[in-house]
Amino acid sequence: MRCAEYQMMEERLYNWFIKKRQLNVRVSSEILREKAKVFCSEIYGSNVEFFASKGWFNNFRSRYGIKFLKISGEKLTNDSTAVQPFIEQLQTKIREKGLTNSQIYNADETALFWKKLPDKTLALRTEKTAPGRKIGKERITLLVCCNASGEHKLKLLMIGKAKNPRVFKQVKLPLEYANSTNAWMTEMIFRNWFKNSFVVQVRKHLKEKNLPVKALLLLDNATCHPLSLASSEEDICVMFLPPNCTALVQPMDQNAIRILKVNYRKSFLSFMLSNLTDNLTDVIKKFSLKDVAFLVMKAWNAVGTNIIYSDDDLPLAQLRSNP
Repeated sequence: MRCAEYQMMEERLYNWFIKKRQLNVRVSSEILREKAKVFCSEIYGSNVEFFASKGWFNNFRSRYGIKFLKISGEKLTNDSTAVQPFIEQLQTKIREKGLTNSQIYNADETALFWKKLPDKTLALRTEKTAPGRKIGKERITLLVCCNASGEHKLKLLMIGKAKNPRVFKQVKLPLEYANSTNAWMTEMIFRNWFKNSFVVQVRKHLKEKNLPVKALLLLDNATCHPLSLASSEEDICVMFLPPNCTALVQPMDQNAIRILKVNYRKSFLSFMLSNLTDNLTDVIKKFSLKDVAFLVMKAWNAVGTNIIYSDDDLPLAQLRSNP
């Protein structure tokens, strides 16, 4: 194989790149190309004409196995120093109350753009552009809750804008529904869900399993989660995660919500294909909140126990009563 023309520069550039990525520094193609010019000037002198072209950059990537990744999540902005003290406090509380994994719950909200179609498409070689449609911005909020063993997944709570959607008339929904002005969770909605849904479902489940009727619910510090819930029930208590740590220790954020959305997206696209006519716009218009309710509950039921809490993830394993 032919060696690179500026091999010393590329080796130095690659070592610099490795050090930056170990520190989770964002390195774009533009940054890398500009840094290559600097190193080239330092090593070979300012008289060398090196432009760091796109062709050179693509060859450099191929030689060193560098790929593009989309930056996702909020992990780097979270306070990792508060995680271990919280885990110790949690385990102390679990031992004091004598709780098992079946009695430890976690709940979290997530937004769902329920009419959003894929923004990419396969195309013919002769096509130069791919005209699109207006992006569906209809949004709902889902409240997801499950226990640490993964055996008890509570009914989803879906929050929309309409108080009494006409499509819900004479339909028995598989989930619970609430409404707010902007389809977001509010303190009133959450308080009502906790008292009339969470507590009722948890007590029923524990009695069926012949377990003591006591439980612990882990919540983040969102403003819609009232602090007074911590003492509202004697047998079912609430514990709040430390601020700026939810991306590190919020169990629902680790895998369950992501898989729920993946399952929903598959069901949504299957629904579109099965009802597809010559006009896709008509199919999308017919897709209603009633369809969402059944599809999203189907997606939640398809989330397996092994997916909700993975033994491979240390922070989640530490949150269990028997780590």
